[in-house]
Amino acid sequence: MNEIYNIEIKQKTMLQSDNDCFSMLKETGNMVKEKTLSINGLDSEFQSKYDQISSELSIHKDEYKGYIILLKDKIKLCTELKLKIKLQEEKNKALLERN
Repeated sequence: MNEIYNIEIKQKTMLQSDNDCFSMLKETGNMVKEKTLSINGLDSEFQSKYDQISSELSIHKDEYKGYIILLKDKIKLCTELKLKIKLQEEKNKALLERN
């Protein structure tokens, strides 16, 4: 997800420059799309694994407490980064529309 955010920032820089950068934007857009598909696959796989072990986690929540907290923190970081990427995409879209 950090890679996607970095690509979005790169797109912003390209959009703010005076150069004709549409071919580069298309290339970086394709990179974002590819990485997003990969992340979506990982997200589906995670959900599938979580569905398999959720009852076990509930039964033994005290035993797995540390892992559960760690997992929640990681999910929170991913959610925050997803929102950050979405915001940057919207800013880039507005820049593109102005050009």
